[in-house]
Parts: sequence; structure tokens; C-alpha cells
Amino acid sequence: MGIPSYFLHIVKRHPSILKKIALLGPNIDNFYADCNGIIYNAVYETVIGTKNIDVYEAEIIIAVCNKIQTYIDMFQPREKIIIAFDGVAPVAKLNQQRERRYKSWLTGDLQKRIDKNNATKPNKNANKNMNAVNQNPDTSAVWNTSSITPGTTFMNKLHTLVTAHFKSNPKVIVSSSCESGEGEHKIFQHIRNFPDAHKNQTTIIYGLDADLIMLCLNHLHISERIFLYRETPEFLKSVDRTLDETCQYFVDIPELAQSIIKYMNCMHDHCGQVSEKIEFQNEKCRMFDYIFICFMLGNDFMPHFPAVNIRTTGIDTLLEAYRKTIGCKPGEYLICLKGHAVPSDPLPIFEGRGQRGAVSLCMLGTVGSLVYINWTNYKLFVEYLANNEDHLFRQEYKKRDRLQQQQLLHGNSTKSSSFTEISDIVSEWSNDELPSSIDELNMCPIRYRNKEKQINPFTENWERRYYETLFHVKMTASECKKICTNYLEGMEWTFKYYSSGCVDWRWSYNYHYPPLLKDLLQFIPDSKCYNFLEVKAPDPIRDVVQLCYVLPRPSLHLLPQKIVDKLLKRCDPESLYTTNHCVNWSFCKFFWECHTEMPPLDLNLLESICSD
Repeated sequence: MGIPSYFLHIVKRHPSILKKIALLGPNIDNFYADCNGIIYNAVYETVIGTKNIDVYEAEIIIAVCNKIQTYIDMFQPREKIIIAFDGVAPVAKLNQQRERRYKSWLTGDLQKRIDKNNATKPNKNANKNMNAVNQNPDTSAVWNTSSITPGTTFMNKLHTLVTAHFKSNPKVIVSSSCESGEGEHKIFQHIRNFPDAHKNQTTIIYGLDADLIMLCLNHLHISERIFLYRETPEFLKSVDRTLDETCQYFVDIPELAQSIIKYMNCMHDHCGQVSEKIEFQNEKCRMFDYIFICFMLGNDFMPHFPAVNIRTTGIDTLLEAYRKTIGCKPGEYLICLKGHAVPSDPLPIFEGRGQRGAVSLCMLGTVGSLVYINWTNYKLFVEYLANNEDHLFRQEYKKRDRLQQQQLLHGNSTKSSSFTEISDIVSEWSNDELPSSIDELNMCPIRYRNKEKQINPFTENWERRYYETLFHVKMTASECKKICTNYLEGMEWTFKYYSSGCVDWRWSYNYHYPPLLKDLLQFIPDSKCYNFLEVKAPDPIRDVVQLCYVLPRPSLHLLPQKIVDKLLKRCDPESLYTTNHCVNWSFCKFFWECHTEMPPLDLNLLESICSD
């Protein structure tokens, strides 16, 4: 999923980066595809009906293979093709996967209840379903998208059939769910492993996740001609009506990078006179800085700051703070190169000989740390934001007030506008609380804002209520330090994950919300180079353990029965595997963005259960 709304933002802000595929010509060297999105699309387009499950799954896999082959035929890469699927993810992502799968089940269950409620009354929204699977009311009891998780029978079938399908093509490398790591990160690890091969080649990256943009930007110093492809319909609807729907477009990553760097260097507007020539060190560090500050907008591992919302002015707020504190100072960065030992031309630095022995600048945390986070400068950056936090928070709050009023006055809800409170336990909603459609469900975070109203940044001591309401803690100095330190760990972990690979497979951010900026400021080190995390040997969990961790109770049948029996015996099923979790959507826009307050799972216990 990556960064919500980011793709839409960058193509609207930089419309010239969308270019027709034909401009690339026939000289495409590599095509690397992050393919999990292709599976979901195939599921939505394949109706199960009365088919046998084996037949249904075979049809999905054939559709996946055909779609991948379509892309290969379109680009005709001369050198290499990577077909990557998600394997076991770092623990940092497991909580998000656990929530996502629970919400998928919950939404499907609510859809059934909504359809049942609407069966006796005409309603134009009653039959708006989320996907083709849910169009059959009995389907979710037979097959659901939780099967698209490493270790399931379906994913093992997919591994076998996709590998066999492309076996005859010597250019193809298949990295299936049997290999640990997220698909996109396996792709970029390959690029880092073979920098010489990618230096002057043209590489097309395919995928639907917005974080692929960040990964492409972050690897331009290795692969200067790296471009991102999405099918045209994925963004035509909301980006630019002048684009030709019959043509295919790609995102020009190098052009996007140059535009961002010039802005961060204050080459636009009134931030100072700077030479138009961009040195390699500046180019590289500014790009690192951009990626680093964008983590504060939220991603798969870290929550966004309510005061810095990408859907409104979040990116502009971050870039303004950067330009005022760092960008206007030549030679100052958030992410720095150790020793400033850079070549005069824009090529990566390598040590050793040959592709397998090469070490690129981005390989921090693996073979020496060649870049580091300048926490002193990050503190200046956060201080600027913290000084404006009250204003920013209140502005976002007022915008949400306006959205709420619009929803109450003009929304499609059948409920009275005075109906503004609703139970946190969505699975137990009464018929009075139940929305009349999925569209109405998606707008619940705007319509029902009880917790936000409790916080209310316009009243005294709102900061205390922020923590009590969203963290369920009485804020003490020790609690504040724990939360803020965990967040700073997350900034470091995420940057290293995007740049060099996973430095700790067991680390995670333990909260649904970030600390307030004014509190975070107190715990940023007064040091140019400080590591919160130690680099640990790769230690991914087993796929069956991940299944135990992320599957909701209704999907436990995807596990071997003996594992299910032990889980329900040794864990507390009424708390850990209940279907009745509280949902918190404070400062979210849509229901699918909400947070599910699920009790923590003991990873050591799950590993013990699966190893017995």
C-alpha cells in the first residue's frame, strides 16, 4: 500500500513526468515487476460461482501469468526480467497486515449485513460491492483474499505454476512467496547487488504501491535510467483528462527527482540565489532527505502526523520547513555521506571488484555505514514544525469540521444529522448504527469524530487528551520517552530498509499514532551521527508463523488444523482471535485507513507453537 495519496500528489504537482511508453523506444534492458497487485486484480476479475476451489485458483493463477506475459511482450526487455511476489515480511509490517486482513473480513461481513438490511427496501447504493469475490454472498466462506499470504496452499500453487510457466525464458527470475522479503524490496536488493549492470541500462519497474516511487528515487544513484510503469486506467481517472486513454504512460523518475531537488535547494521562488548546477553530493543527499522527511506522512511501517496530512498540505508543510531550515544552507543535509568522498561525475561509489563484491553507497547497515542521519539537522527541522504544530493541528481540525458538516448535510446517509455517535466495536453495530452502503461506511471517519472532539486542539490541555485518547496511557515522562524513542527508531529503521535492506527483522513501531512533534523534539539526539538500532543478522520468521500472526479468526482454516488446535488451546482466543475489536479512525479520512485496536501477539509463543 505504501503512502496513501502520494502517487496522486506527485503526478498532479509534476504533470510533465507522465510520458508515453513509446518515448522509451525499443531499448529497454530490464523489466522488474512487483506482482502482488496483479494477483488481487485477477481475483477481482475472476468470479467463483459454483466452481471447484482448485479450478477457481487455477483460473486466477493463469490470469496472473497472462497479465505478466502481456507486460513482457509490451516492453520486450533485452537483458533481465524479475517477477517478484511478497514473501515473509519484517515484523514491522505484520501489525499492518494483521489489521488489513481483519478489516477485509469485517468489511465483507458488514457488506452482507447491509445487503440483508437493504433487501426489503430499494436503495441505489445497496449493491455497491467492493470486489467480485464479495458479489457472491457465499464466497468469503469458501475463498477470500487472506489466501494471498505467504505459506497458504494458494501461494504455494502460485509459486509452482508461475515458475513452470516462465521456466523456458532464460531472462526470467521468479522470486515467489517462498523467498522472504516484500516483492518491491527484493527487486531493489537485486539492483543494489548488481550496480554495474544497472548503471547505464534502462530499467522499468512495474507495481501499484506508491512506495515504489520512493524506492526508485532512492536508487537513482545506481540506476540513472529507472522508470515506473502503471497501467493507464490506474491513474487516468483522477489525474489528467487530457491523457490519451488508449496509450500507456510511465513515470519519468529522473525528471521527478530533478524537480524535487531544485525546489529543496531553494532554486525556485524567493529562498535565495543558488547556482542552477547541482553537484552530485547535493543531488544524492537532497534526494535522501526528501525520502526521509516523507516518512512523516505515514507508510506501511509508520503512522502519519495528524498535523501533517498528505491529503491537504502535508508535503508542502514538510518542504517549507526543510527549505527554511536545511535547504537554504548549502552543504547541509539530513542524510549525509561520511567523509564526503564522492566522485565528480554522478556515479555510485563502489568497493571491491565484480558485481557480487560491489558495495554501493546505499548499502548502509550491511558493509559499513557510508551514510548517516544527521540528527542535529533533523532536530532543527522538527523544531520548526513543532513551533507551528498548534496552528497546523488546528487548521487540520477545522478542515475536518468542514468535511463533517458537508457529510452531515449532503452525504448519502439515511440517518439524521444529529446521529453523531457510534460504537467503537464495528462488528457489533446494531441495525440503527449500520450504514446503508459501503460508500457510507467509508465516510464514517468524517461523520463520527467523537474522539477528535474529545481532543479538541482549541481547548486547554489538548496535548494530554491526545495521548489519553489515542494511546490509552496517562502521559508521564517515561511514557513520553518510550513513544518518542520508538518513533525515532522507526525513522532510522525505515530509511535503512528503503536504502540497504532490513537491519532488524523483529523491530516494529508499537503504536497507531505518532507522538506530538513538540514531544518528539525533546528526544532527538544532539549528535550528527547516532544509531538507535543495532544491525542484526537476517532473522525472518517462518511463513506459518506469519499466518498465525496476521490471519483473523474466520481465516484460520488456511492454517494446518493441528496448528489451529494448538493456537486456540495455548492462546486466549476470546481476546487474541476475537472478531470484536475496537476500531479507531481519528484523523483518518476513509474507513479502510482506520486502526484496529488488537491485543499484541507473542511472537515467541507463536514460533513455539509452530515448531512443536
